[in-house]
Amino acid sequence: MLYIGPLRVLLVILFFLFIGKKVFRYPLPSDKINFFVKKWLKYGTIMYASIFVLHQLGFYDLFAVLLIIIFLIIAHVFGIKFRDLFAIGERSNIVLLYWVEILEKKYLGTFKEKEKKKAKIVRGEYMFLINVLIISFVLFYFLGNDLFTSTFVWNDDLAKIRLFNNQMWFLDNLNEIGDYSLISIYAKLTGLTNELALKTFGVIEISILSVVLSWFAYKLTKRSHILATLSMLSVVVLFMYAPTHTGYIVAHNSIYLSLSFTIPLIVYALEQKEKTINHKLFWFRVPFIFLTLFFINLHVYIVILPLFFASLLLFKKDKKGSLKFLGAYGIALFIGLVYIYFVSDLDYFMSYIRTNLIAVNTYTYPRTLKYNWDDYINVYLIIGALFNLILLAVFKKRKVDTKVLVFNMFMFFLFLLFKTNTYYIDKDVLTIIVRMFMPVTILTAVYVIYSNVLGFTFLKKLRTSIPVSILCVLIFVSGSYYYQKNRVYNIVPPGNYANTVLEAYNKILMNNLPYSYMLVNDSDHFILDSENHFLMNYDEFIHNYTKQDSIYSKYKDKKEVLKKHPEYVLPNSIYVFKYDDYGKKKSDDRVSNLKEESKGSLENKAIDSIVIKLKDRGRKVNVFYKENNISVYEIENIPNSSNVIDLMFQ
Repeated sequence: MLYIGPLRVLLVILFFLFIGKKVFRYPLPSDKINFFVKKWLKYGTIMYASIFVLHQLGFYDLFAVLLIIIFLIIAHVFGIKFRDLFAIGERSNIVLLYWVEILEKKYLGTFKEKEKKKAKIVRGEYMFLINVLIISFVLFYFLGNDLFTSTFVWNDDLAKIRLFNNQMWFLDNLNEIGDYSLISIYAKLTGLTNELALKTFGVIEISILSVVLSWFAYKLTKRSHILATLSMLSVVVLFMYAPTHTGYIVAHNSIYLSLSFTIPLIVYALEQKEKTINHKLFWFRVPFIFLTLFFINLHVYIVILPLFFASLLLFKKDKKGSLKFLGAYGIALFIGLVYIYFVSDLDYFMSYIRTNLIAVNTYTYPRTLKYNWDDYINVYLIIGALFNLILLAVFKKRKVDTKVLVFNMFMFFLFLLFKTNTYYIDKDVLTIIVRMFMPVTILTAVYVIYSNVLGFTFLKKLRTSIPVSILCVLIFVSGSYYYQKNRVYNIVPPGNYANTVLEAYNKILMNNLPYSYMLVNDSDHFILDSENHFLMNYDEFIHNYTKQDSIYSKYKDKKEVLKKHPEYVLPNSIYVFKYDDYGKKKSDDRVSNLKEESKGSLENKAIDSIVIKLKDRGRKVNVFYKENNISVYEIENIPNSSNVIDLMFQ
C-alpha cells in the first residue's frame, strides 16, 4: 500500500516520456540525469505556479493543472514560443504537415525508414539506476517504521491540505502553504487519499532531492560519477549522522522541496553560462523560479539564499552575472512581499513574516548523533576555515574551480549562523540544510584537494569508471551497514496501528460511494477523510445505535415517516472500528495509545454485544477488515447499495 503513490508517479513520468519519444518523436538526450533535473526545475515550478494562480481564481482542480502542463509540453516538443501564438495558423500547418509525413511514411512508403539505433545507456546511468534502487529500499524501510503518522503535527498538516482543497491558500494561523499544494495535486494525480499522500510524499521529496544533489556533485567535480554516487547515497544511507530521529526521516518537509529547486539555481549562478545570462527571457524565468521558492519556504529564501549571494559576489570573478541573479532574487522578493501586503493588512503582513521565519513543524534530534552536534559545528568551522584559506592561497597560482570555492564559503557562512542567537534564525532549518549539503561539501573538498591543490592526476582516470563506481558503492553501502548495524537492530518497529487504520480507511473509501456509509470510531480518528462519509463516536454508538436501528428497521419502508424524522435514518452501510489490546503500547506518538486500557476493554465488550444483538435481529454483519489487532465490522442496512462493484453488477 505504501509504495503505490510513488510507483504511480513513476509510471506517469514514464508515460510522458513514452508519448514524447514514440508519438512526437522527441529525442531524449544522452545525459538523462541532467535532462531530469532541468525538466524538474522547469515543470515543477510551472506546476506550483499554476496551482497558485488557479487557486487564487477559484479554479483549482487536477484537470486544469494537467491541461496547463500538457499544453506547455506539447508547445515545447513542437517548438512553439509564446510569440508564435499570434501565428497560430502557420503553426497549425506545420503540425498538420508533420502528421501527413508520418502517415505517408507508414501507409504509402514514400519515405525511407531510418536505421534504428540501439538504445544505449551512457556511463553513469548504470550507477544512477542502482542508486535509485538502494535509496528506494532504504526509504521504504524507514517508511515502514514511521512515527510521524497520526501525531499532532501530522493531523495539523492533514487539516491544512483539506483547507487548501477548499480553496484556502493563506491559513488563519499564518503558516505558509509550502509543499501542501503539491501534496494535494499528488493525491489527486495518483488517486490516493489525502492521508496516504501525506504519509508517502516525503519519500518523493527525498528521492528528488537526492537525485538533484547527485547532479550537483556531478557538476562541481567535473563529471565524477563516483563522487556523485556517494553524494546521492549519503543522503539516506548515513542516517547515524542525520540529526533526525529514524522514525521521522521520511516525514515530508517543505525544505526538501525548496532545496530541490534552489540547487539548480545555485549551479546556474555558479556557471553563469552565456546562454543563461543573456537569454531573452532571463528576467522572466529566473524571478519566476525565485518567486516559487518564496512561497515554498520563506526561511530558506530570506535567510539562506542571501548567504549564497554574499559568497558569490565575494569570490566569483564575473560580477555582472552575479548581480543579474541577485537582481532577479530582489524582484521576486519585492513581488512576493507586495502580494502578501495587498491580500492582507499591515498587522497580518508583519505576523506572516515573523511566523514563517520560524518553521514550527520542522524539528531535529541532534541527540541521535554519535557525537555532540556542537562539536560537529566547531570542527567544521575550523576545518572549513583552513580549507578555504588554502583555496584562496592557491587560487591565483593554479586553476582552482571557483564553483567549489564559492560553495564552500557559503557552507562556512551557514555554519557561522549556528553561533548567532536571534529569533529569526531557525536552528532546526539550518540543521536539515547542513545535513543535506554536507556529503557534497566533503566530497567536493576531497576532489579539489587531490586534483587541484595537490596536483594528483591518476585518480581523474578512475572518476568515470563504471567498475570502480560499482566497487565504491558496494564498499560504501556494506561499510555503512556494518558501522551502523547496532542502530539498525535497535530500531524498534512502532505499533502498526496508524498504518493499519490508514489501510482500512483507504479500502473503505475506494470501495464505497461517498456519503453512502458511516464510520464508527473514536474522536481521535475523525480527522481521517471526514469529507466522504458520516461519523459516529463510540459513546453514541454504544448507547443509541440499537434504539435507532430498531426504529429505522420498523419504518424504513414508510418514506413519509422518515422524511418527518430524518434523525432516525441510517446510512446504507456502517463500518465499526474495534481496537484489540488498546493501550498496551506506551508511546505517546501513537494515536491508538491515547485511551486507557480499561476503557478500551469496556468499549470492545460493548461493541461485541451490539454486533451479536444486531445479528440476532437478522442484520447482515460481517468482518470487512482484520489485521494487526484491528477489526472493522460492516453492518449492511440496505444490502448492495454502498459498494461500487455491487452497484455496477447488481
